[in-house]
Amino acid sequence: MLTFLLAGFDTSAITLQCALYFLAKNPLVQEKALRELQNIFDAAGSTAVTPDTLQRMQYVEMIVYETLRMRPPVFLYIKKAGVDTPLVSSDLVVPAGASVIVSPRTVHMDPKLYPDPHVLDPERFSPENSAKRHPLAFIPFGAGKRACPVMY
Repeated sequence: MLTFLLAGFDTSAITLQCALYFLAKNPLVQEKALRELQNIFDAAGSTAVTPDTLQRMQYVEMIVYETLRMRPPVFLYIKKAGVDTPLVSSDLVVPAGASVIVSPRTVHMDPKLYPDPHVLDPERFSPENSAKRHPLAFIPFGAGKRACPVMY
């Protein structure tokens, strides 16, 4: 239980801190998020955060995802290959039992996956842009059956 509590709290706190920093450094993104929130709460007739208002915060969600891309809360993952695994990009094979280190930040900062990777661009996570990207191009909490259990 302690692992779930600390993992959920620490990663959320780091992500929120980074998101607020990025918003402070990017007034145009901040303004667009503010307009979205004003429209949502004006339409709701209240400033109460409800499941419905949360569901409608699409741009704010894109900001969170972009923050997780630029500053993933987990530094690296160490996995063991269960079977011999050929690498797609070369003739190399990862032998069964070998330890593999995966760095989410390295993946997220690859300019082939994310042009201008050091620039905050929440639009990378619009539904259209997300649909074009390989599912393993965004792994802030890992992927597959060993992904962070707090996320699922």
